[in-house]
Amino acid sequence: MAPAPCHHSEIRRLIREGQPLAGLRMAGAMLAADPGDAMAWFLGAVCLAGLGDDEGAATNLKNAIPALARIGQPLAAIGAALEWGDRAGDRSRLLTAIARLYAAGSDRLAETAPPKIPVAVASWDTAIADVDVVDKAKEQMAVAWGQDMASRDIVQPLPRVLLFSSLDADAFTALAGCFTPRWVSPGERILSQGDDGDAMYAVAQGVVEVTRTDRSGNETRLALVGAGGFFGEMAILSRVPRAAGVSAVEHTLVLRSDVAVLEELAGRMPRVADELVAFGRARMLDNLVRTSPVLRPLPPAQRARVLERFASDWFAAGSTILEEGAPGKGLFLLVSGRVSVRRMMDGQVTQVARLAPGDVFGEISLLQRRPSGAAVVADENAAVLHLDAEAFHGVIDEFPALLKGVYDIALERERKNNSILGQPALAEDGQTLI
Repeated sequence: MAPAPCHHSEIRRLIREGQPLAGLRMAGAMLAADPGDAMAWFLGAVCLAGLGDDEGAATNLKNAIPALARIGQPLAAIGAALEWGDRAGDRSRLLTAIARLYAAGSDRLAETAPPKIPVAVASWDTAIADVDVVDKAKEQMAVAWGQDMASRDIVQPLPRVLLFSSLDADAFTALAGCFTPRWVSPGERILSQGDDGDAMYAVAQGVVEVTRTDRSGNETRLALVGAGGFFGEMAILSRVPRAAGVSAVEHTLVLRSDVAVLEELAGRMPRVADELVAFGRARMLDNLVRTSPVLRPLPPAQRARVLERFASDWFAAGSTILEEGAPGKGLFLLVSGRVSVRRMMDGQVTQVARLAPGDVFGEISLLQRRPSGAAVVADENAAVLHLDAEAFHGVIDEFPALLKGVYDIALERERKNNSILGQPALAEDGQTLI
């Protein structure tokens, strides 16, 4: 049988499935081909731990984890330090070393840094006996350690880490300590659409997919998130229900931090509080820039500039966002949660529509400058972006294509006879809807 091709993901699979010797064959082969492959070095050290070689594992973990940071894999290094730092002798020391490289003020940071691509190689085959694999792999790890030592004086750009790199080294280290590592298997659900937003996550190793299920039960993949990516960040701004689900694509190490833990740290370190809020809002805006239909007619370069004019707000379940018959409040973009549109009909309150993340409301009363024809109530905790009427008219003067986006939505609702009130959205008799 031909030797299996080597991939970091395959080594992670073998480790998780209790095959550390097979994993070490791959890690050793990858190091022999490229001694600078710090991930293979780290995974090889984990394999040594799985084989009961505590001394060899500790020595290599202590050196491989900082090497991950030095080659531009900071979240992988943080995850490794959180999971294995105590076995390596000093978790705090490892996190501090990572912070010195990636915190605010580091002269190594650049906006982008080229990713390191592993060399294609096949696993060591059975020509190397099982009893020799450990010794041979340790030899390759020693070579990797030597190359790492020799390259430490070579200053190479390192990528900025979202959220972390805006903090000083002390705050960086404290924030890293708020996360807990968790391994998930392929297909395993990490969070489900509709769950309470009580934590945020980062991907340290592996890949996850983000999916959303529509009202008809159809599931759509929204994104793949690899090492270094974040998800669940809406929890920073408000504990609204999850607008999408997330599952592991392969054996993946995620870092999870409860909002309560982040809030406690933010209370002690105001700078962390500021950065958490700025990070959460920036991520929210980025998502809407890519997905909001109201922004679609705008040139891509203008979308973020328009969203900067919106204020963010949060409504607890049961709160009334708009009142029927009250003056319109402007344009709303639903970011997370669900809301229902209700109207008084024959003396009874009737639900005429239910809106989901990404939907827009308030556009009809805004365009016709009339009172709202229905109430909008938060069925769940809901996060919204809001542009009041005065600000809206100022924005469309500068970005007239936004007006087209709002009209397109209104006219589409009319065409489908599926406006939020279940009747033509722009009635000729002037009846204002919402």
